[in-house]
Amino acid sequence: MHALRCCWDLSHPLLVSHEEVIIKNSIQPSIRVTKYLIYLAAVIWLLLAIILVAGLHPALPEAGIYRWGMAILSSLACVSLGWGYQIMIKRGGPTYYLILGLLAAFSVLTITDQFGLVDLLVLAVHLLAFVLLMKDRSRYLRSA
Repeated sequence: MHALRCCWDLSHPLLVSHEEVIIKNSIQPSIRVTKYLIYLAAVIWLLLAIILVAGLHPALPEAGIYRWGMAILSSLACVSLGWGYQIMIKRGGPTYYLILGLLAAFSVLTITDQFGLVDLLVLAVHLLAFVLLMKDRSRYLRSA
């Protein structure tokens, strides 16, 4: 009963203000943005895989192993980013470098083909996530 009363008793010396609790438990904004960008990149790769499997990509032939190969690789890119980020948050270390390598490789692959507006947006997502990961590398490597 005393503990319950202390929670409501604002004059208790052990209590901290609500703002201090929020600041202490909150995640840095750049880490949150990085998480959303990596998940957005994973969703983009998943959407590409779905478009390829459905045969809706205008530049690829209707049937063929090339289309299916690209769909499988796009699915693997989606899983690698999403799952890799989860492992990196929990364990850090080598997975951090794997995610950096994937984002760098995907950025290079984005500009090696015909380059349009969609490619520019995808490149921006990959590069911004890459830069934010580099900025907060001490946080990701510390969790190792």
